[in-house]
Amino acid sequence: MKRKLKALSFVLLLFGASCTLPGNIPPSVKIGLIAPFEGLYRTEGYDALYAVKMAVREANNSQAARRYRLELVALDDRNLPAEARVAAGKISLDPDIVGVIGHLSEETTLAALPIYASHHLPLLVPIPILESSEAFGETAFLPPIYFPPWPENLCSKGKAVVFSCPGSAIQRKILAHCPAEKVDFYCYPEFPPQPQDYEVAFWPGDEVKGAEVLLKLRGEGFKGEFWGRPGVCSPLFESLAGERGSWCFRFEEKPDAAFVQEYRKISGAEPGPFAYPAYIAAKTLIKAIAKASAEGEVTRERVRFHLIQNTGKP
Repeated sequence: MKRKLKALSFVLLLFGASCTLPGNIPPSVKIGLIAPFEGLYRTEGYDALYAVKMAVREANNSQAARRYRLELVALDDRNLPAEARVAAGKISLDPDIVGVIGHLSEETTLAALPIYASHHLPLLVPIPILESSEAFGETAFLPPIYFPPWPENLCSKGKAVVFSCPGSAIQRKILAHCPAEKVDFYCYPEFPPQPQDYEVAFWPGDEVKGAEVLLKLRGEGFKGEFWGRPGVCSPLFESLAGERGSWCFRFEEKPDAAFVQEYRKISGAEPGPFAYPAYIAAKTLIKAIAKASAEGEVTRERVRFHLIQNTGKP
């Protein structure tokens, strides 16, 4: 991509379709997006960015936030926990930012979460959190999305191998729905001695390491399906593993043709696995802002109140 985002410096001003005289420009309220815009994961960050741009532009065109104009501030975290904390700290210091969308991995989300909490800044998380969702408290929120019953579906494929350590939330979720004899757990970097015995493998971690896992499994005779987080369905994963995952966490509700068409116009590409989740997260945050604006001044506290009322807590 020729045009690069500069880390921690990218600001989009997204105006409504109607023109206003300088003296009639409405006050601004800002939302943030933190995602990887440089480095190995940059394509995933742009996947989310274009979708959030769409949501903000739609809101400004329809005046969803009433007397406010929405602005988007996008910062880079390179998908690294340390960088995520830096970005969260910077974005939290802007008092005009009333909510943030991010991050694109569980590790970066949980690393930055205490910073958002200390600044009372609501966070909309566009990815599934499998392990530590109890840390969300009243700071972070999941959009009102319902995932399919993946543990049951996992077991229906036949014998499964799951890379998850003893006592993990993932292990508890799977064993609550699957007979113990249908699933084996291995704490990575442990591997099953005979991968060819399994019809499906579930990898809950990073897509880069997941590509290494799949290549090793394939090299040792595994011919089944590979399941995981949204990243295993990404072009990045495919470029590393030579194939995309068979299944990854997605919305039951799929993007309609209008979304896909508009996304193509903005980005020049097909929406990837992070586009629609980021779009729904942005729409959820904007809805809370609109409700807050109906009450008067839009504040972090009012936005958080409406998110508590209208989102799915993990």
